[in-house]
Amino acid sequence: MTRAWLSLVITASLMVSTASAAAGMPLPAQTSNNSAIIAAATLEMAGTINLSAGIEILSVVIGLYGVSEILMNCETIAKNQMLAEKIKGLWPTFADWKASWKPMMRGSFLGFFLGLVPGGGPVTASFVSYTLERRIAKDPERFGQGAIEGVAGPEAANNAAVSGGMIPLFTLGIPGN
Repeated sequence: MTRAWLSLVITASLMVSTASAAAGMPLPAQTSNNSAIIAAATLEMAGTINLSAGIEILSVVIGLYGVSEILMNCETIAKNQMLAEKIKGLWPTFADWKASWKPMMRGSFLGFFLGLVPGGGPVTASFVSYTLERRIAKDPERFGQGAIEGVAGPEAANNAAVSGGMIPLFTLGIPGN
């Protein structure tokens, strides 16, 4: 890896010195006096002067990191593995529907009316619905552990707030969020 970088640096420096000599720019060894000379020449490429201000260091750094990442990914051999088991249990069971229909109704009602208020939006409706469901739950310790009531209610509020936000948007031209 070190040899590759060294050869790249040597090649780049040779290209710069060759291009400078071809453009008629004096090289540092060709200057007549020993003082430091700062000279500038316009760099034209295909009739444009896009690179006259130089190359941004941020673009160079991002490009170097991007190229190195691409090269590292080319070296790595990715193994594709097939799933050995079938995926099951994604659909809600009857018990899940039974436990979540009331929180979904409350969340939909709450989310719709909070969506009507400009600035409220789906995020506010979700948080208010979660807080409501946690307060009226028989076992609030299950919240934060994957309780279906803590997921279904805020998600219904989130979706209902979007549709509620359309009313002030279409009638008054005021975006909800």
